[in-house]
Amino acid sequence: MDGEVLQYAAPIEAEPGTYCNRTGTRKTVTKSSKFVFSLGFSVFVDVFSWRPIPSLAVMVGSTAFLLMPTDLVAAELVAHRAVYDVVTEHVEGQSSAVSATGRVVLEFDGDACQGFTLNMRFFTRYQRQNGNSTTTDVQSTTWESGNGMSFRFNMRQYLDGNLSLSSGGDAARGDGPGIMIDLDIPEEKQFEIPKEVLFPTEHMALMIDQAERGVRFLQRDVFDGSDTGDKVYATNAVMGLPSRSDIEGVSGAEPLRGKIYWPVSLAYFDKDEGGEQVPAYQLSFDLFRNGVSTNILIDYGDIVLRASLIDIEFLDQYPCDD
Repeated sequence: MDGEVLQYAAPIEAEPGTYCNRTGTRKTVTKSSKFVFSLGFSVFVDVFSWRPIPSLAVMVGSTAFLLMPTDLVAAELVAHRAVYDVVTEHVEGQSSAVSATGRVVLEFDGDACQGFTLNMRFFTRYQRQNGNSTTTDVQSTTWESGNGMSFRFNMRQYLDGNLSLSSGGDAARGDGPGIMIDLDIPEEKQFEIPKEVLFPTEHMALMIDQAERGVRFLQRDVFDGSDTGDKVYATNAVMGLPSRSDIEGVSGAEPLRGKIYWPVSLAYFDKDEGGEQVPAYQLSFDLFRNGVSTNILIDYGDIVLRASLIDIEFLDQYPCDD
């Protein structure tokens, strides 16, 4: 791996909009750049079929009542910058890769009044059975309004240094029956998705809310702008009983010690595929009520990767002026 490339994600500007930055300054951004994983995890890539996988958004069960976006601000999501080391957890016999190493760097910033920005970079090197190696590099930026009404996304995916897939655009919940998507990349087009579909941070906040209420089985459709920017993914989640963290050996993680988290198992399904489906991929992780995730497993079926938190910095947050 290229240690210099993986040490930190390259600085990327926020999506256009007005927001409160970490110094408490109200700032307007007019130039788009981009980042990733609202929850710190927005996009993972299946390197074997080179199919992008949606974000780690959460889901809500059919038995849970539908919360309106304005109710989701109750989740006290904290601004933070986290670094995860990625290694191979398990490989099945049919896998074309024998091992993988990599790093995830994500920065989650903002607040409910000015919106949430997520910047992420996920670099992975796969060692193949024939002795060759393949690298994937996912860079993503999203901005999501605190009331769940607006979402901006921009994502780039590279295979061996060459741009293989990109998407970018805007989504808005209006007074109509659906959510209008204005896609700019890879092509300009407009389309509508159901209004009950969730955006990534909205999904995360709702999962935390439902876990707090004791809901254990959840399902909800999510739009995160991944893939070609025009797909909605179905998700199913199982959330375990809450525990208190005894985390240690992670730089900057002392504020997490003794805090509540839930073990979560999350599966993603491609809604475009008919009939009985198997998950496109599955995740498991420990989710803290402040939005931080640890002990992440990414299961692609033929290979399972573990992303372990090695460093976290909690960023200053200031109330925004009206």
